[in-house]
Amino acid sequence: MAKAEITNPHGLSVKTVKCFGIIPVRFQDANCELFIVQQRAGHWGFPKGHPEPQDKTEFESACRELKEECNLEVKRVLFEDTITDKYMYVKKDVIKDKTVQFWIAEIANPAAVKLQEAEILDGKWVPVNEVYLKFTKEHSQQTLKKILDMIKTF
Repeated sequence: MAKAEITNPHGLSVKTVKCFGIIPVRFQDANCELFIVQQRAGHWGFPKGHPEPQDKTEFESACRELKEECNLEVKRVLFEDTITDKYMYVKKDVIKDKTVQFWIAEIANPAAVKLQEAEILDGKWVPVNEVYLKFTKEHSQQTLKKILDMIKTF
């Protein structure tokens, strides 16, 4: 996907960025857990990243990022619908208009976690009803609510 760039009236450029990710799920006895990662910037979220030229689909981009960042692989996608997280932030005098598309998926190898240290500080399986304790950004909280509402129907 190409990144579009425009300039706003305040002189800062605006860059549109699209990323793809997986919301990793495992079923442990009668419990549902999600795998979350702590980015180098300190905040917690789900594995995600930018598409690469070799990726044939957006879903392939999401799966590749999951494998690179966590060494996890998708067993099955749990819902046909995806979750979209959209937010803006400023980095180095550029406004980033970011959209992340997530697939909720059960993981084939939940015990095989190996974190990509260059990008990820920490990662852990967390009971689904405790994930909100780690998510501090408002857009992440809103996205998490959508995820939890979907998982309750599963």
